[in-house]
Amino acid sequence: MIDKQDSFNAAYITGISFIAALGGYLFGFDFAVIAGALPFLKEQFHFTDVQEGFATATLALGCILGCLVAGSISGRFGRKKR
Repeated sequence: MIDKQDSFNAAYITGISFIAALGGYLFGFDFAVIAGALPFLKEQFHFTDVQEGFATATLALGCILGCLVAGSISGRFGRKKR
């Protein structure tokens, strides 16, 4: 028989797994968007291959950094006062 504690842990682990999978999906989507924009960036700014790779890496790192600081920024400047 499954007790209440086991069902809670299963739901919690399933939720965390879903959020992690969604994060991976969105990270891959970001790379797809960057890949779609690269030809236009390369043409506009006359990027070399090294500059194109640097721009891709910088955009990805910017996405990661933005996700890490978004919560604290919205907490500090959001509508609700602490």
